[in-house]
Amino acid sequence: MMGPSLDRPLMEQFDGDQSGSLSREEFRAGFVKWFGSWNVDKNGQLTETQIREGLNRDLNPMRGGPPGPR
Repeated sequence: MMGPSLDRPLMEQFDGDQSGSLSREEFRAGFVKWFGSWNVDKNGQLTETQIREGLNRDLNPMRGGPPGPR
């Protein structure tokens, strides 16, 4: 279990059809998208720093501001 702080951001970014579950293609496509955006020097390889910065940016539950009232 990833934990509630990571589940929502991952689903928001990968669940293209908003079905509440991920298909194999949505899962794969999400990582392909991340690789492309994290590989800022476009050399076809990710450094540990690029992975860390990408995860912090894309899985940060506070991206876009704090959540509204529940």
